[in-house]
Amino acid sequence: LGFGSRRSDRTRMRSNWEDDKTFDSFKIVDDDDFDLDGQESQLLYKSIPASWNEKRIAQDIEERLRVPVPDGMEDDLEALKWMWVQCTIMTRPPKPEYKEGATGWEKWRYERPKLIELENFYRENHQINRINLMIEYCEDKELAITRYSDNADYVQLMKNIQEILDTPPKPSKTIKFQGFPSMLDEETIMGTFTEFGEVTSLDIIPAESETDPKGISGTVVFADPECTKDAIKQWNGVDMGLGVQLKLEMVPEPEDS
Repeated sequence: LGFGSRRSDRTRMRSNWEDDKTFDSFKIVDDDDFDLDGQESQLLYKSIPASWNEKRIAQDIEERLRVPVPDGMEDDLEALKWMWVQCTIMTRPPKPEYKEGATGWEKWRYERPKLIELENFYRENHQINRINLMIEYCEDKELAITRYSDNADYVQLMKNIQEILDTPPKPSKTIKFQGFPSMLDEETIMGTFTEFGEVTSLDIIPAESETDPKGISGTVVFADPECTKDAIKQWNGVDMGLGVQLKLEMVPEPEDS
């Protein structure tokens, strides 16, 4: 969608917008329910690439909403930035959340971080069959044993899975993360984590470029392991609106610690 030819597209979109009265229902910066000073809003605002001018931000808004930005805002950079923040929050998919009372794979994957490590290892090595076995075993152990008892490799994998299930993790103070937008500085990321409690260390690996899908990654260590749980619950899976998704994983404590 090029801006040189967007005038007719915007006229058509405005007609469609007014026809279905979306214009009247869309709130921009002055919505009482939209907290400009909230942690999430501030984080998204700071993540907007410095290279984005008014036209680039307006383009992204219009592609997300399929409606034109309101008249009078096209040259207002600050207003467009906050409209983009609200638009991002409105249109992004919901983050995956652990449900109380969950069972099977959903329960164990949440309660046993080592299962996530094992899943990630198999995914990186394109061993999808082993991931499927992990899921099946957690959902119905007896059925999985019946199905795969004649495969020695799978029998060993099921023993490994059961050992993980039988061993509750020690409380961990460390989180491994990736997906913070490349424009964020260390102070902002530190502030994001200190909202949950004292941080004793923060190590950051910068994004390779402004469009790096992995974003900024690293590890953070809290003084209290309860802060680790709270941070993961709040931010893991959040879509940051720039093609990156925050991923926060608890790093298991060493067995002999």
